[in-house]
Amino acid sequence: MGVYLIMLGIAGAVYSGRYCTMSLEWLSSPACATMGVLVVLSSETSMITMVLLTISRVYAVYYVSTSSPLKDFVEES
Repeated sequence: MGVYLIMLGIAGAVYSGRYCTMSLEWLSSPACATMGVLVVLSSETSMITMVLLTISRVYAVYYVSTSSPLKDFVEES
């Protein structure tokens, strides 16, 4: 995401004050396509990370409550 923000800042500086007249040039440039790929890749990576962390926590909570040494310890107390 940091690379995307740096590229966005550079593009903002380059097209500052004249974006309306050069919008077609920007939208068809390789830099715009690269930035689009970077932002989608970053978003998808974040989502997958959140899903995997959620699955691991649900798994840990479920198996602690069904059968584990910790459950046996809690039941004995």
